[in-house]
This record gives sequence, C-alpha cells and structure tokens, in this order.
Amino acid sequence: MERALEGEMTDHLGYEKHSVEGRDGGNSRNGNPKGRRRLLGFDDKVIALCARGLTTREIQSGLKEIYGADVSPSLISAVTDSSGLVQNTAAYVALAINLEGNKELLGLWVGENEGAKFWLSVLTELNNRGVQDILIAAVDGLKGFPEAIETVFPKTNIQLCIVHMIRKVIYTTNAIESINAQLRKVVKKKGAFPTEDSVRKVMYLAMTRAAERWSRPIKDWAKALNHMAVVFEGRVPL
Repeated sequence: MERALEGEMTDHLGYEKHSVEGRDGGNSRNGNPKGRRRLLGFDDKVIALCARGLTTREIQSGLKEIYGADVSPSLISAVTDSSGLVQNTAAYVALAINLEGNKELLGLWVGENEGAKFWLSVLTELNNRGVQDILIAAVDGLKGFPEAIETVFPKTNIQLCIVHMIRKVIYTTNAIESINAQLRKVVKKKGAFPTEDSVRKVMYLAMTRAAERWSRPIKDWAKALNHMAVVFEGRVPL
C-alpha cells in the first residue's frame, strides 16, 4: 500500500521521491502536501479493479461512473505499477492500403483511452502527416471512431466490420489477421512488460519486420482500383 501511495504522490506532484525538482517547491513530499484531496480507499479500488483484468481505460471509466471521480490514466498507471500487479493494456494499429496497392502501417497507439476525443486526435495526426482521403474505413465497432472519421474525413465510407465487397476486392481480412497474429506472438512470448513504453517498442519492431515483407502490391490491385474509381467517382486518380 505504501508503494501505491508513493505512485499517487508522484503523479500529483510530477516528480519522484527525493528528486531535486521537489526542493523548495512549497508542495514537498516531506510532510503533507498542500491542498491535497484524496478519495478514501482510492488505491484499494484501483488495485482491485486491475486484479480483475480491467484496462486503464476501463478502470478510469468505472471510477467515473460509480464515484463521479475524474482520474487521469497516468495516476491509475502509477498506482498499479507501484503495486506490482499485472495490468491489461489495449493496443491499436492502423493498417492502410495506399493508391499503389501496398499495405502500409500508419501508426501504433498503446494504453490510450478509447473514445471520440482519442480517435479525433489519431485522425488529425494522420491528416497532418499526409493522409488526404480515406475511401473505406473498417473500424470494428470501436466507440467514437465513426464520429471522429466523419469529422476529419467526411466522405469516408465507414464499415463497422469487413464487408464482403472489401473481402472480394482487396482481401483486407488477411492483412489484418496476419499483423494481429504477429503482434500477439511477440507479446505472448514476452509475457509481461514493465511499462507501456516497453510494449510500444516491442510491437513497433514487430510491425517494422512485418512491413519489410510487403514489397509488392496486393493481388489484382489494378482491377480493385478500377472498381473503386467507379464507386468513388472523382476521388481515385488513375
């Protein structure tokens, strides 16, 4: 419990115990911090939820719903990390097929809070990095994702699953299942990770190795591109 409290204090003050950043700051770790408000039994509640296998996002949502408490993901992570418990963390991968028919991994996000705000930041980031248009987006029912897509890429055809037309034309399911299988393999082999950053590094390296094998366009891409040029008139250069 003492380690859990230290984790909470670190999140609140923004520096580790005995760190030089805390010297003469007026809100020291030696003694009672000024203006500190605590939710009674907070650490026990977080640790209990984590022990049940809930992710940081799910714990945050649960505390908000039950107690009306707005708790930052970093505080939850600090408490669970210091407790020594193993916590489940979500990872999201964006896989695309570009106009040349090549598979392209656009990004990896680990431990983020799923929701419209998060997905809006993801799509805005992709747009700023050069993604100009998305013809079809398969989002698998992710909460808040369709609304975020409509905001940044309003012309996108949004599918909550991989529909038959996409399967027949560009074989998207094979690519998604392949990359997911490779990521699960490296994560399972490691077992547990000390931090979210370590998970991100391992998964990024696995994604990089997978991308090295994508040297040619997917099968029958010319036919697929012609089909999409008809369906999405004026948006597909030939």
